[in-house]
Amino acid sequence: MKKKQDQIRQMIEIIVKSQFDCSKQRCFVCRHHSDNYDCRLRERASKQAYALIKAGYGDVSEYKEKIQSLKNNEIVTIKTCNQIVRDTYRKTQAELKQASDKINLLQDSIKEKDAEIKRLKEVVKNYKEVLCETTQRKDDATKLNDTLVEEYENKIKQSQIDVLNKVKEQVFHGVSLFFLQLYIDELIKEIEK
Repeated sequence: MKKKQDQIRQMIEIIVKSQFDCSKQRCFVCRHHSDNYDCRLRERASKQAYALIKAGYGDVSEYKEKIQSLKNNEIVTIKTCNQIVRDTYRKTQAELKQASDKINLLQDSIKEKDAEIKRLKEVVKNYKEVLCETTQRKDDATKLNDTLVEEYENKIKQSQIDVLNKVKEQVFHGVSLFFLQLYIDELIKEIEK
């Protein structure tokens, strides 16, 4: 930090430079005088510099404290931001891990469901085969049943005809029996249909 006198000298030089053209920093009045002549403009610049110092313009300690305070605040802000970034990163990593775990669970569940679907498709295929076999057996049994029913119906009809023929043979030959015989013949014709 500059001393007060150095600050005043520097301020005088700045003020004088802004008001003079010559390299010796002398006004047009001073140019005609010797080097020992005190310039009134220089005195006025000196008074202005002292007034500025007195007003606090040369005291940078307050600014240094403010700068240091700002630097400290900036450091705290950077640390806070870094902490927020680290916390956000950790939280995001944890959420990604949870999402990844859920995805893995869902993939495992999908694999299990796919395996179950394949198993059920195989069961359905087996049931279809069994159903086809059963349907074929049923059709065969129905045909056999129809054949047997028809065969038994024919046997029953034939048996009825045989019985009626035997009754007809054994009936006495009389007038009333004649009508009975015609009736039995009609029954036989009806059974034969």
